Amino acid sequence: MRISDTQFSQMMLQSLQINNAGLGKVMQQMATGDRLTKLSDDPMASIKLLNLDREGAAISQYQRNIANVKTTLSSQEVHLDSVNESLKSMRELVLWGANGTLTDEDRLGMISELESLRESVQSSFNAQDEEGTICSRVLKPIRQLFLMRVAVSIP
Repeated sequence: MRISDTQFSQMMLQSLQINNAGLGKVMQQMATGDRLTKLSDDPMASIKLLNLDREGAAISQYQRNIANVKTTLSSQEVHLDSVNESLKSMRELVLWGANGTLTDEDRLGMISELESLRESVQSSFNAQDEEGTICSRVLKPIRQLFLMRVAVSIP
């Protein structure tokens, strides 16, 4: 079987066109810096890339959640520290007040200071964050115990 010059030219031209299309694809990949310009270029790699995008979005959401929790916990820690210091002061005042050497005037001063400390503790328990939620929702059992024990009014 003989190959004519026309057939040979057509085969060469067809081969050049295929190679030129491949070169165009490589040039486009080099220009964009992306190995995949279309999903159909490599279906398996496209699926992996889409999964990585989804996992990246999930990790970003986790990081935002962690930042929010850190902010909330630091706010609650500030309130807990305030309550702790107030309770320590209350304890010291009560122990000092149990001393039999104090005058009535001294005791009245201590009572007003204890009331001030109680109000400080209550305000810490009722503090709200920027979203308007009560910061002490974690401290609810402590708050109820405190309010139950402090409910005894001081004359």
